[in-house]
Amino acid sequence: MPTFTSLMTDTKNFFKNNFMIIIFVIVTVSLLTQLFNYLFLPTIEINNQFEAIINQINAQKTDAASLDNIMQTISQLPDIEKQQFTSYLLNYVFKICLVLFINNIITLSCIGSLIRILSVNQFCGSSLFINSLRLIPQIAIFIICAIPYFMLLSSILLIIKPLAPILFLLAIVIYMLTYVVFTAVIIDARSSGKFLASLKNTLLFIKQQTQLILMIFLFWLLATMALNTFFNLMGNSMIVIFFNTIAENLLVFTSLCCIYRLYLLTQQVSPYDTRH
Repeated sequence: MPTFTSLMTDTKNFFKNNFMIIIFVIVTVSLLTQLFNYLFLPTIEINNQFEAIINQINAQKTDAASLDNIMQTISQLPDIEKQQFTSYLLNYVFKICLVLFINNIITLSCIGSLIRILSVNQFCGSSLFINSLRLIPQIAIFIICAIPYFMLLSSILLIIKPLAPILFLLAIVIYMLTYVVFTAVIIDARSSGKFLASLKNTLLFIKQQTQLILMIFLFWLLATMALNTFFNLMGNSMIVIFFNTIAENLLVFTSLCCIYRLYLLTQQVSPYDTRH
């Protein structure tokens, strides 16, 4: 049976043997996602207006600012200011959700397709594009499923408020873990392309290899947090954000490689040979 160390070693060899191609695709994907950030994320003017309204709300309170205080103050605002605040808030949330949706689809479909193509030594631009298109529908459906998932969760947490923060955090971790493993599973060329079948295989795979999957996921999570902390200390210039995106995408590539190889071994499929 594979171990965490052996999976990481195989991934390192796989990365080393395809270094230039992997770096080229990762940098290209990072540029593309940053372009979407520039085009769709809230502008500085909108952010300044939003922050000004929040500061105005906080200034009206003598006690510490909290979500309840802010919501109460919003309800007491004149109709015009309330409509303005609501408009800014909805615009802000919509644009962030749109960018996250697009960037997730682009990043995971391209990285997943790259892993699949390099695993069979058949890399070319057209294959990368076609395989990415094959992965997009299932990734998009999984992301959209977050809406009913968290709506149902919110309804449950309203009943058990004392445990709400812990349960909400746990639910986010479970969703992210399943999302990453699901993406690794659909990379397999033998995947039927049907969402429910892929989800079933994902859940069975997690059940079979819980310990190793958790170790890989924890590695990705902690490494991502460390990277974000490091780059935050360097400022928020466009260059710093760009290199941060590249580093995060390389971590995603590493994690998906490990889980994908583990999945092939679990399914008794001969995985790619990382020595050549």
